[in-house]
Amino acid sequence: MSWPRKPPGVVAPSPTLTCRPLLAHCRVLFAGKRPRLLPVCDRMVRCALGRPRPPFWLALHAALREDNGAVHRQLHELRQVTGVPETVSALRVCDVAVWRGHRDTGHACPR
Repeated sequence: MSWPRKPPGVVAPSPTLTCRPLLAHCRVLFAGKRPRLLPVCDRMVRCALGRPRPPFWLALHAALREDNGAVHRQLHELRQVTGVPETVSALRVCDVAVWRGHRDTGHACPR
């Protein structure tokens, strides 16, 4: 069996353009299923933080480890002060803090 040919003059969509929405949903789904392993990096987070170099996850990992984990400790303290259960990871606290802080500024993120 062979794949049907496209009609002349029809341009196939770019795999990059058709896969991006799917990849974005997969990242959010994976972050939801493994909240201690992977932070959410959706359009709101990218708008708030920009596109760090090195890539987001490596930059976040470095930030959580520098100064003997000072940022990581602050996230745990924030979790405790706000009454969030200990089952919520520091990454999830970071996600919520970025979202709330960015949303509260009234910034309209690009789509």
